[in-house]
Amino acid sequence: MRISVFYDHIRQAHEQTAIPVSQLLRQAVDLGITGIELNYSQAVSSDALELITAAGLSVSCLWEFYDMPSADETAHIDRHVRLAKELGSKMLVVPGFLEDAGRSRLSR
Repeated sequence: MRISVFYDHIRQAHEQTAIPVSQLLRQAVDLGITGIELNYSQAVSSDALELITAAGLSVSCLWEFYDMPSADETAHIDRHVRLAKELGSKMLVVPGFLEDAGRSRLSR
């Protein structure tokens, strides 16, 4: 059985205790955690991936929130899918809620 934890929870623990993220990730490994659930935006805009792999963990799920009716999201989604495939991780897309205008565009 694989056990994963949200990277956000590791960051919160860091903020609450001032223990370095790298040390918290190593402690997670010592507790039997093998994977990290990571937000795609964090993966591409921070050192999170480096810290995770340096601790011997894998990215078990790469998740992101999207405004699905927006055409601007297409390239972002493409990059998300490619990185998830490269990491061998599952991908979770959270589409959010549609306003009436968005629903009518999708129902056509």
